[in-house]
Amino acid sequence: MCGAGDLTGRRSRFGPLAILGALAYNFFLTEPRHTLIVDDPANIWAIGLLFVVGLVVSGVAFTSRRRAI
Repeated sequence: MCGAGDLTGRRSRFGPLAILGALAYNFFLTEPRHTLIVDDPANIWAIGLLFVVGLVVSGVAFTSRRRAI
């Protein structure tokens, strides 16, 4: 995963978890289930948004953890 990190440019180890979360959402919760195929274009937007939110949350967590230490 290239470029996953907080706003300062440092890499976060939680970026790949955002990818994993988006893939798990696609695999378990979208039709057809238990595949990585996306039939509905609305699901593509939902998966992309989930990925972006995961990156933002991981960046915030990374920054707050770094400040706490």
